[in-house]
Amino acid sequence: MLEKKPFYIGKALSILHRGGQWFYSNRIQNIDTGNGQIGILFYLNGVESASQDELAKAVEIDKTTVTRAIQKLEGLGFIERKRDEQDHRINRVALTSLGKAHHDELKAASIVWQETLTKGLCEEDLIVLERLVNHMCENVRQMKHDMTEQLK
Repeated sequence: MLEKKPFYIGKALSILHRGGQWFYSNRIQNIDTGNGQIGILFYLNGVESASQDELAKAVEIDKTTVTRAIQKLEGLGFIERKRDEQDHRINRVALTSLGKAHHDELKAASIVWQETLTKGLCEEDLIVLERLVNHMCENVRQMKHDMTEQLK
């Protein structure tokens, strides 16, 4: 009788994450998939503009990483920063026309990536998968919140 190998969810998620980075870096030029640039572009496509703090919360990455990603995206001409009209301490970030055009390419790639990941799964499997992944994300958010509170 074959012994069942243990399932390590961290390993599986790491494989998926690295696979996604490889996919996007080979499919899309000029985007560093490792530092949140894709998430920032997707988020900005749905809003007129956002502060750097709003971006960090929306894509769930730290402010330092957001700052680096913004600098790279700005250098590529995909986004622009402007001072907030009401509060001059805040930078507002928005997509440029080039960034909007690039978003369409990213969206098409993300559809291919999702189809690759979910190939062979039925609708019922997808519903369960969505529920489970969302549950795990909430667990991570709660853990981060709890650990942050303990450090205070």
